[in-house]
Amino acid sequence: MKRALFVSNGHGEAAIADRIAVELNAIAPGLQLDHLALVGDGVSESLHDVGPARAMPSGGLIAMGNVRNIARDVRSGLLGLTLAQFRFLRGARGRYDAAAAIGDTYALLMASIARAPDQDCRRYTHTSAPRSSSSRARARNRGRLGISTLRIGASLGLPSGV
Repeated sequence: MKRALFVSNGHGEAAIADRIAVELNAIAPGLQLDHLALVGDGVSESLHDVGPARAMPSGGLIAMGNVRNIARDVRSGLLGLTLAQFRFLRGARGRYDAAAAIGDTYALLMASIARAPDQDCRRYTHTSAPRSSSSRARARNRGRLGISTLRIGASLGLPSGV
């Protein structure tokens, strides 16, 4: 059985990973698709949640020098959680046929720890269109989702024609 790990670092990214999983299951039922949420509790409908996860007071919004949120998260165990996630990913190295990062470079860095030994580090991202965007921009983003699904499928050895 082919196995893939999705590593996401946000609630929106987890939803994107879930959507890609739906598409992969439609293409090739029987894949084992796991998910590690670097941010939040990681509740997914189509993915099996694995590894340590915990909601932080900031909800994951510690970017751009928000010292108050960083301090609250550190007091709530952010450093211990990050180390536990690192250890989980290091222990998972080689157990997955593909590891996909859904998010930014932090998710990519963490996913690269668990990648299969012969897997190159590809970055699977999705850029959301602004709410006021045109239907053309929304269609372009749906296309990006399809491209991500095909690239992950290729990493799993699925036929390219599906």
